Amino acid sequence: MRRFVYAAWFRDMTLQSEDEDCEWVACFEIEADLERAAQQWGDYLAKAMCGRRPDQEFLSSEVRTIGDPMYADTDLEALPKVQFGQDLTDEEIGW
Repeated sequence: MRRFVYAAWFRDMTLQSEDEDCEWVACFEIEADLERAAQQWGDYLAKAMCGRRPDQEFLSSEVRTIGDPMYADTDLEALPKVQFGQDLTDEEIGW
């Protein structure tokens, strides 16, 4: 299994588009065999959250490997951890 950083962007439908908080991102670590599987599982979790919270719209996502330079200055140990196929609560993920 490999470790990936999953990032999903959302839009808060209760806020005006000019509000800087109307779009937000959530990141967590996914352990999976393949990058594609990690993104698919992350998308499943993100879309499931939007199903429970219709005021949130899923916009897009991306997956990067743990060693990606984009996250060089980020404390990845602080991110929530998810294994492929593991269904965490919203609180555990920290949406």
